[in-house]
Amino acid sequence: MDFIFWSFEAGYFFQNIATIFQIFKILKRGNNECISLETNILFLFGAISRIFWISGNNRLEVFISSLEQILSIFSLCSIIFLYLKYKSKNYYYEIKLPFYLKLYFLFPIIIILSLCFNPGDVLLSDQVFVSFGIFCETVGLLPQLYILNITKDSGDLSEFYLLFLAIARLFRLFFWILLYRLGGRFFSLIIADIIYSFALFDVSYKTLKNWDGKGKGLPTSLLNLNNKHSLF
Repeated sequence: MDFIFWSFEAGYFFQNIATIFQIFKILKRGNNECISLETNILFLFGAISRIFWISGNNRLEVFISSLEQILSIFSLCSIIFLYLKYKSKNYYYEIKLPFYLKLYFLFPIIIILSLCFNPGDVLLSDQVFVSFGIFCETVGLLPQLYILNITKDSGDLSEFYLLFLAIARLFRLFFWILLYRLGGRFFSLIIADIIYSFALFDVSYKTLKNWDGKGKGLPTSLLNLNNKHSLF
């Protein structure tokens, strides 16, 4: 059994489960407070890039990899669609991201990183797409982190979304350990994943710290304001 392949794919399957939990929460509340559109678009770019390189050494592994890619693209497209559908109800929709967190700024940086830091020896190879996907995930988390820092609220960001993203990171780090023991020395990608893990920890901490735990779908600042004026 190829533990390297299964540890890699398990990470992405848990990441897809995280996205599905976030979709369910948006549908339940009919809102998308504090969810970053830029983060999900960059995650989608990363998922699309995996189409251009097929992992696996046999038909079963190729089938599993293809199934995961389809699930990933479908779930991310769904969450982007729901974001646009409910954006008029988003209390923080008017938040203006700084220019260095806009897609037009982040996307060229990701391309440059992918071309400069990838496992391949050829400028344009499938290894560039591998790097592109990982850098999309690492850089893509920054807009989400910025929104949480600015708002000081967790909004509709699902705690299960963060939990399964964390599980996905554990499988990814296990994958890098296995690959390293077999002689893989993809230090730039390993560092990118480690940075992503620390950024995810920061996002998780801020979300759980600000989570109201009442399922009301309101930022904690509004909940506190409501409680002050309550007659009960």
